[in-house]
Amino acid sequence: MQKPSKLPPKHLDKTLVEAYHSTDYVINELGFTLKIGEMHPELDQWLKNKNYASWGFITAWNPLSKELSQAENKKRNASLEYQLKKQGYVYFSAEGKGKTWQETSFFVLGISLHDVWALGQRYEQNAVLFGEHEAALIWCV
Repeated sequence: MQKPSKLPPKHLDKTLVEAYHSTDYVINELGFTLKIGEMHPELDQWLKNKNYASWGFITAWNPLSKELSQAENKKRNASLEYQLKKQGYVYFSAEGKGKTWQETSFFVLGISLHDVWALGQRYEQNAVLFGEHEAALIWCV
C-alpha cells in the first residue's frame, strides 16, 4: 500500500521535480505566498489565532502534469471543491504559480496529511503541499 512521501518517485523527470520546488503557492485572499521547505511564521500565527494546526494546498488541474483545457480543469476543480465542502473543510482560493504557468488551487485549513494526500491521489496529482510549520511537498504518485 502506498503512503505519503516527501521523496520524489525515481520515474519523475528531474525538471518537473525542480518546477514544484520553484513554484510560488499563493493564497491571495490571505496575502501569503508559500515556498516548499520554508517556514512561514506569519501564517503559523494566523492559523494559531484561528485554532488550526495544519493545512493543505491542492488542485485538480492537469492530472499527472498532463495539460488539459481550461474548461476541463475548471470542471475538475469544481469536483474537488465539492469534495472539500462535502467533507466540511474551510478553504480559500489559491494558485500555484510557476515561471510559465499557473493553476487554480485550494488552501485547506485543518486537513490531515493523509486526507490531502488521498485527495491528491483521487485527482491524479503528482504532489500536494502539507504544512504544520514548514511547507512540505508530498508526492502522491
